[in-house]
Parts: sequence; structure tokens; C-alpha cells
Amino acid sequence: MQTQNWRKQPQAPTPRQLPEVLVAREVDRTALSRAVKRQLMRRVRPGIYRFSGNDEMRAERFKQHELVVLERISAVRKFLRDDDCFSHVSAATLWGLPIPPGYSNPHIASPPTSVNHTAPIGVIRHRVEVPPEHRTMLGDVAATSLERTTVDCLRLLPPELGIAIADSALRVGMDRDLALEINQTIPNRRFRKQAHALLAFADIGAESPRESQLRFHLSVAGWQELETQTYVYADGADYYLDVTASGYQVGFEFDGLGKYTADALRQEKLRDHKLRAAGWHIERFISRDLTPPDLLQSRLRQIARDRNIPLGTSELQRVLQHSPLTARPIA
Repeated sequence: MQTQNWRKQPQAPTPRQLPEVLVAREVDRTALSRAVKRQLMRRVRPGIYRFSGNDEMRAERFKQHELVVLERISAVRKFLRDDDCFSHVSAATLWGLPIPPGYSNPHIASPPTSVNHTAPIGVIRHRVEVPPEHRTMLGDVAATSLERTTVDCLRLLPPELGIAIADSALRVGMDRDLALEINQTIPNRRFRKQAHALLAFADIGAESPRESQLRFHLSVAGWQELETQTYVYADGADYYLDVTASGYQVGFEFDGLGKYTADALRQEKLRDHKLRAAGWHIERFISRDLTPPDLLQSRLRQIARDRNIPLGTSELQRVLQHSPLTARPIA
């Protein structure tokens, strides 16, 4: 049995393309009403419509939320001024980063000195100064840079959601040092320490938002020196474990929906058998195991006690202990 830590290399980001939308006042109302009744078009927001079509994204249930967000961004873009840009979770969506459920309203950054302008209904406008070096063009859409977007999200979202964005940003080439610098230079100090701790904790090896959340809760529960995608050679096969604790042969695996086929289950059973024969203890988790957080952390601490593994207090835990963004109290 051999083990080593395998590190991923960042991949080029794949910015999302916005779906085309129509403004009701710019088209014939009778024809538009007829198209809606025939289900050829559907309303995205008041006064904004798009063709229904046979969207491939709609066929994939897990991408439906992303499509809704992109439609709303596309609708709002028509009302942007030259000094506006999409920011926070909207910019994260455009960068192809994972979007937390419940955050579908468009976010816009506008200079605080700009002429007062009321945002369209459902749009969240942030009166902040975004320097030119923190802005970019994703196609023909103005948005905050990858690093600024990540920092903004870490200051806005509950930490267990923000870490998924930070991990994903690293996978598509975020410069961690630049993000840390941006975090320090933003005049508003609110949640600066939280964003710094999450940026330091971010790991390129997490392959899904759920894996990121599992690693986050392991750290909060007191597990130390966590590693992602640890390579294990066992009984003639190569394996990569989602999360491990350095120095202990304990692996934590998150199983997505794709692993629930009969063949996949057989392969996982064989995999677990080989890993256990090589001395590894494997703990598996599915989506419903990640909530509520207090029960999940109790389970993680019990695993450590059962195996006589000492727990500690991580820097992340110290910083987040009194954070108002934490969804629930951290034990």
C-alpha cells in the first residue's frame, strides 16, 4: 500500500453565455401574447421574455437553477449603465462557479458617487467602488474579476457555501495571493477576517460543492491537517480519496447521485473492500448527511473519538465562531 497527495492543476475558466431575451415594449404585444399562449416563449421577469426552445440545460435538473440565474442576469443587463458591472453571486455564475440555492437575484456593483438610480425589482445593487483592475469583460458582459468575485462572495455568503465558490475558483485559475491582497485593500473591513480564513482554507482538490462543504465541517469539528484527493495504491488499483486527515488512515467520501446505479454500487463496494484491507477506514456521506450542520459535526467528532484521533481548534473555527454569517452556531 502506497499513499501520496495528488494535486490538481487549475483549468481555464469557462464563462457562461447569457440566453437571449426580449423586452416586451420592443416587440408586438399581440404576437408576444400569442407566443406565450402557445408556450413558444415564457416570462423571465416582468416585461422580459425568452424563447422556450428545447434547452439542453433544462434537461439536466442540477443546471436548472443556473439557467434561471443566467436568464435574470440577461434580463437585467439591458438596464445597466456603463459604470455598472455584475458582482457577487451573479459574477460567480458568469464565471461558472457553483451557485448556492436561494441566491438567484442579480447583483450589481455601482460606484457610490454615481447618479442615484433605482434598481429594477429583484436586483441587489451594491454601492461600492470597484477599481478597473477588479473588473473584466466576460464576452460582452461587464463583471468583477475572478479574484474580486470570490472575495465578495466570501464576505456575503454563509461560510459553508462560500468555501465551495473559493475551491471552485482555484480550480479555474484564481490567484490566491491576489485574492488575499484584494480582501485586504477593500475599504470595508466587515467579514475581512472570515474571507481571509476561507481563502487560506480553500483547496484546488475539492471536486464538488458538497465535497467542499464536507471538508469545511470536518475542520470546524476539529479535524486537523486535512488533505484532498489523496492517492492510495491498494491491491493493484489506484484510488483517490475525497478528504483524508494527514497521519491517519481515515478517508471521507461524498457520494453524488451518479453513484447510485447498481454497477457503481458494486464498484464502490469492491473499492471499499480493497481500501479496508490496506488499513483504511472509510466514512461515506450523501447530501442529506450534510444537514443539519450540528448533527453532522457531532458525527464527525464521534468518528474521531471512536478511533482515538485527537481533535483541535482550527484557525477557521476560531475565526468563524462568532461570525453572523454562519448559518448555525458552530460547536
